[in-house]
Amino acid sequence: MTDSEILNSDTIKTLKTSISEVTVYTDRALVTRRGTVSLTGNERELAIASVPATLETESVRATGAGTVAVRLLGVRNRNSV
Repeated sequence: MTDSEILNSDTIKTLKTSISEVTVYTDRALVTRRGTVSLTGNERELAIASVPATLETESVRATGAGTVAVRLLGVRNRNSV
């Protein structure tokens, strides 16, 4: 099974977020985004809409709550490809 067969509309959810907090430092900014998505347990990828192309993927953190366990396995920014 190829990646494209595994990652179809049933296994990818898009999360719309809004900026809830910003802390500005002299050389960077910490931007906190919040959003809500319902997961079934079948998803394999969560796409976060409207993030900047300058996003530093190693700085991404995620938390969640609910009955479905979630793990952050990796981050990629399709805007910078």
